[in-house]
This record gives sequence, C-alpha cells and structure tokens, in this order.
Amino acid sequence: MKFSNILAATFAFSVCGATARELEPIESLPKEVGGLEFSIVTQARWESQNYSNSHVELQLRIKNTGSKPLVFPTYETFDLILKKADGSSMSFPNVGRDGTLNTPNFILKPGSAFSYPLNLELRTGAKETKLVFNDGTGSWAIAPIAPGRYSVAFSLRTASDSSMLPTNLSAPLWSGTGQTDSVEVVLTADLGPAKLQKKGEAAPFRRRCARTFGKQKHETRISIVLRSLSHSVPRKVHGDLRLLGRIFG
Repeated sequence: MKFSNILAATFAFSVCGATARELEPIESLPKEVGGLEFSIVTQARWESQNYSNSHVELQLRIKNTGSKPLVFPTYETFDLILKKADGSSMSFPNVGRDGTLNTPNFILKPGSAFSYPLNLELRTGAKETKLVFNDGTGSWAIAPIAPGRYSVAFSLRTASDSSMLPTNLSAPLWSGTGQTDSVEVVLTADLGPAKLQKKGEAAPFRRRCARTFGKQKHETRISIVLRSLSHSVPRKVHGDLRLLGRIFG
C-alpha cells in the first residue's frame, strides 16, 4: 500500500440522477519541519449558500522523509492561519475552555505519509457567514467572514502537554517549529433571505427527487462507505484528497 492508511470515502447519489458537486483539490508545496514534510490539501473554492452549513474539505498531509520512524502527535501541534488577499490575518479568538478531547498520535515510518482530515465549515445566515474550525480538541469561529480570496496555512509546534501523550512511545516523538507553505482559495457566499416556495410553484429538485411506493413518497439515498479497520474518523473523507479526484464531495 502506498500510504499508511486505508482510504475511507463516503459518497451518495439519488436514484433520479442528481449528481454530487464537483470539487477541485489543491495542495500547497511540501515543507520540511523537524524531519517531517507538511502540506495542506483543500478545495480551491470554499462555497456556502444562505441558511446552510457547508463542509469544506481540509487536510494536513504529513510525510516522513527521514530514515527513522517518528510519532506525530495531533494534540495542539498545529493552528490554522487564514489571511486576506492584502496579507492581513483573520484571527480565531483565543479563548479558554473547560475541557478538551484527546486526538490521535500517528507513527510514520520512513517514506510513509498520511493525510489528517479536519473539520472546517461555512455557516451562512441571512446577514453573515461564519467560518468554524475544529481540530478535534475543540472549535473556534471567525464571524463575519466576507467573500474573497484568502491564503491558508498551518503553524506547527512541539506538543507542550505531555499528559495527553502515551507513556510508552514506539518511536521518537516529533518536535519542531515552523509553518507550512500556503495555498490560495476563493470563498463565496450566497447571502439573503430564504427563498420560499410560492403556491403552485414546482418544488425544488431535491424535494421532487423521490421514488413513489403506493401513496407515500420516500427519498432514496444510497451511500457507499469504505473505512479503515484500524482507525475510523467520522469525516466525509479520510485519507488523501488527491487520489479521490472528483468523487469526494
């Protein structure tokens, strides 16, 4: 197997012919920090519509380019950096929290690579769009965020909380400080009042897209799921976006 993980992809389609949206994956140039190579994989356009929550594909790709295995802890070792086209930073609020969740530690053998999926969501209402980022330990939000061009990167740092790490590591723990190269994305948002269906107007396609059983209509949805036997993460895509091409979405 080329990568250290088994890819897991979930895709769904409607029996009446509806197709999933097309996403264009982009990746930053790889950058070496502390013996590991890091890059960002995301979608070129971050799109959101009014009164909806839109998932944005975002992954931190990690590759061991050295000659010895390393353990990369994902607990508070990276932060999302978002900048406007003019170079000014969009800061997530630095707030305290009452609790946290632990996140996986990945052992990377020489030459192996892994793409760590993260939760990024655009939440659009009648007046503004909010960007919500969750690294697995908690979530932060930027609101409002306007449509436009943005650069995305990750800052990287050595794990500071040893209590969240296993006591008997099977390989040396990664340590380092730096930042990935950035990628440029375009954020679009459809703001405005919700569109109400008028009397006598045909229902939206996704509501009409149904099969009829007797007098009742039931929407039919088929999902195909491939999951890793060793580690399952509840994400739309777990693995390498570049291999999924237009299927992921």
